[in-house]
Amino acid sequence: FARYNKKKTGSDDCAGNRILRAKTLVIDEISMMPHALFYKLDAVCRRIRKRADQPFGGIQMIVVGDFFQLPPVHKDRQLCDVCGSDAVARKEDGLFECTAKQDWRCRNKTWDGRLRFCFDKPRDGSTSLWDKCHFTFVELTRVHRQTNAEFVALLHRIRVGEHTTADADVLMDACENDTLDMDDGILPTELYCHNVDVDVQNMTAYLKLDADLQEMVYEGVPSSLCTLATSKDHGRAVPDSRLLQMLMKNCPAPGELLLKIGAQVMLIHNMDVKVGLCNGTRGVVTGFVRAMACVSPKAADKSVRQLATAVHYWPKVKFAIGDGRHIVTVVKNCAWEAKTSVETAAYNQIPLKHAWAITVHKSQRMSLSRVRMHLEDAFSEGQVYVALSRATGMEGGLHIPGFDPEKIKVNENVVAWYKECRKSAPDAVCGSATVDELPADAGEAPRKRLRLDDEAE
Repeated sequence: FARYNKKKTGSDDCAGNRILRAKTLVIDEISMMPHALFYKLDAVCRRIRKRADQPFGGIQMIVVGDFFQLPPVHKDRQLCDVCGSDAVARKEDGLFECTAKQDWRCRNKTWDGRLRFCFDKPRDGSTSLWDKCHFTFVELTRVHRQTNAEFVALLHRIRVGEHTTADADVLMDACENDTLDMDDGILPTELYCHNVDVDVQNMTAYLKLDADLQEMVYEGVPSSLCTLATSKDHGRAVPDSRLLQMLMKNCPAPGELLLKIGAQVMLIHNMDVKVGLCNGTRGVVTGFVRAMACVSPKAADKSVRQLATAVHYWPKVKFAIGDGRHIVTVVKNCAWEAKTSVETAAYNQIPLKHAWAITVHKSQRMSLSRVRMHLEDAFSEGQVYVALSRATGMEGGLHIPGFDPEKIKVNENVVAWYKECRKSAPDAVCGSATVDELPADAGEAPRKRLRLDDEAE
């Protein structure tokens, strides 16, 4: 816990101080948070706030998500989270333990690697951390991505595992009838279940573009600077930065982006949400404009200026923003950042990626106006539902070649958990809610702990 300590960092804005000052902690996409990480976060908050008897050290918790969607990534191979060595399951109780035990903290440490969701109860029957938080269950039902009532109802039945043969017939019709609208030159996104299929499809489609067209190559620019005022390295680059490695691992921007006129692309950054230029918006490259004319000379980030001088042209893209409308705009580079109390890491790149194909996992939180889904290789619970619910509609916007209804899977533990929540909170379902509608004592001790479940963001 030394990294959170003000004495160690010399900063009033260190993570430890922010945790001490925090009144409310909001966790989005709670369904994808691993069980173990949920418990680790609780341990950190209790330790720093010196309230070992209160979940998360007494911070009000608001967790948002849909457990019917993609579950946390489950790894068959377990590693010790202290020393990183391999772990094995004990024969007597199935609990995992470190094989190397190189650190005193992992010598007596055991954990249950079978627990996946944050709400999972310990196998010994003890009270789970989730139950100790005493969450109030609130389920939001108003859908914003789709407007067709029949399509919305079909998606809901698939989500909860109550789909009928009639629903399967509707989806089978989408297999046989390709009604995708491509008159504007923007091809549908191909949605796959595996990364290898996406990589092959994108590279194959790119190589089919006219070989005589000029190719623009955009290299991402990583940077990491020490921001600790008392350090002799203040303002200097941080060598082998783990923060930068983490940022680049989770950043959607490619290390190298190859573009030509006619390349199918997707925006991976909220550029202008009001006009429809948001994460997931599809487009096609129509040309290039001189870069230096588009870059502000006041750019404060050194890596931004470096990227500006490294390229000569910015891409001009025609985006489809729905209802047959389009916007043609120049796409400039942007920065993805990660900060600690002692370091700032940044990665600068053009916020575009090839979009002939993407994976179902990468499509989460996106709204796709035209999409072709290859779901014959679906392998995870909730994967088919997540894919189908990305589509804004069926007619003219969705094609599902080779669909197999048997691939629709729902986790039975999630079904049982939702039934229990609804039974204990029968009035929890609502169309929408605002802060003003919450009870007057929502911010007073003891605080209300709300779980907002909104399948349509």
